[in-house]
Amino acid sequence: MKFKKWFSGCVGAALIGVVSTQVQAQVASGNESLKDSPPVNAPNGGWAHWHGDVGLAEYAMPNWVSASSSAKKSTVLPYLFGQNEVFFARVDTFGVKTLPIGWGHLEWAGRLSFEGETVPGLRPRRNPLPLGFGTFQETPVGGFFFHAFHDSVSGGQLLDFNYAAEFDWHGLGFYPQLGAQWRSARYVNHLVGVSASEALHSPWRAYSAGASTTPVLALAVQMPFSVPLTALGWGPQSPSPSPWSLLMEWRRKWADAAMGHSLLVPRRVLDDGMLSVVYSFE
Repeated sequence: MKFKKWFSGCVGAALIGVVSTQVQAQVASGNESLKDSPPVNAPNGGWAHWHGDVGLAEYAMPNWVSASSSAKKSTVLPYLFGQNEVFFARVDTFGVKTLPIGWGHLEWAGRLSFEGETVPGLRPRRNPLPLGFGTFQETPVGGFFFHAFHDSVSGGQLLDFNYAAEFDWHGLGFYPQLGAQWRSARYVNHLVGVSASEALHSPWRAYSAGASTTPVLALAVQMPFSVPLTALGWGPQSPSPSPWSLLMEWRRKWADAAMGHSLLVPRRVLDDGMLSVVYSFE
């Protein structure tokens, strides 16, 4: 209850601050700012202009819990990574930008999670529903992502930090990433814990987990379709970048003792990935 009251207070205060800031800016700017602002339907202006990648991807999404036949699963879903002046989408994280902070904004965000699993003899592990706030700082040395979520399904919390760099080599884009995910005990127990009552009516031994920290290492590679054509001599030697590209990503996570000691988690290392065809909007 204390966390919910604190979280609600933070949300309310931030919303009041956002509204107050916007009202003050409109009053100070006066009618002249309205004359100078670009129309909403301008090709390269207005809040509706989207900058980023849109595509279709196949995601390999194995879970830590591999006790059921559905543990190793893949699915085809849309791929979105970009933003406009108001909204943003980053693969599994979506939200609204509010107050400017540093090289980015304070963001209200939600995350799609497919960590839920059905284990024979145990209660269903529903997919978490993390909601909270965060920021994306696009600095000269790379991008820093930080989000703090409250999960309404488990009642636990998730903190997520990630750093991403960008390198270009012969037309290919390389995006190495390094980060960590912290989950509270309630969040972890929802995924891999076994209660005493469940242990009485199942073959699983009771297990109560503590908070967990999971290191994450990832690498994404983006290849415009014009790159292989040029390498084979089928295109101009200095082609303009193609808006269509192939995007590949591999990600590895390491389970700590809190998660790895559960009998529902048979391995300490988890790999997932994604293969997508995307179109880039500038």
